[in-house]
Amino acid sequence: MKGLSAIDLYAISDAVQNIANEFDKINAPGAAFNAQLKELEAITGVTGDALEEMGDKGRATAKAFGGDASAMLESYKGVLSRLGPDIAKNQDALDLMGRDIATLSKTMKNDAVGAMDALTTSMLQFGVDLSDPMKAAQEMSRMMNVMAAGAKEGASEVPQISAALKQAGVEALKSKVSFVGSNAALQALARGGKYGAEAGVALRNVLGKMAGLDVVPKQAQEKLKQLGVDYDIVSDKTLPLT
Repeated sequence: MKGLSAIDLYAISDAVQNIANEFDKINAPGAAFNAQLKELEAITGVTGDALEEMGDKGRATAKAFGGDASAMLESYKGVLSRLGPDIAKNQDALDLMGRDIATLSKTMKNDAVGAMDALTTSMLQFGVDLSDPMKAAQEMSRMMNVMAAGAKEGASEVPQISAALKQAGVEALKSKVSFVGSNAALQALARGGKYGAEAGVALRNVLGKMAGLDVVPKQAQEKLKQLGVDYDIVSDKTLPLT
């Protein structure tokens, strides 16, 4: 030690610190994964082999889709928090939901949590029956395909569609407008320059006004009449929005 200069000692200290930092980086994903697994245990009450199986499926999905295993567990946690912990009783249903989330995340720069938010928001807004976990998972698959196809072909991306559905979903359900029809309408609005929550509010307002003439100002009613608009057709919820 006496033979070392201050510069040498600083270099050794710096090298040791760098090694320690590298070990922290190596351990960080595992620590994050274990923390998410503990939170899943707390939310669901699932323990032992069943919890280990959930973790293994999260890792397998992340490996298959090139994502982060802890992010997959975070998305599982979001699914169970929003759709109910009973989903965890059917591991196959939860695994299918995880794969749908991972698939949709590929359109969102691997944002698994964002994909989970988009899909669970859609399911809740459109009143998907959650009593049968596998049927609910299959409905999530259908919604995932609709949103992914819309984002590919249209002008609005998945996060913008999700933000819009938070505003318009309940009104669409009440107006008997399908999930597919709602997505199509939002893509049409995006083509005209309205995106996200703004598009959702616009669609919600239109659907509200289509419900009946009683919500339309008298001056507007007269103009519609002059234009030959048949409001019995406009307010007919048995007809598709398109």
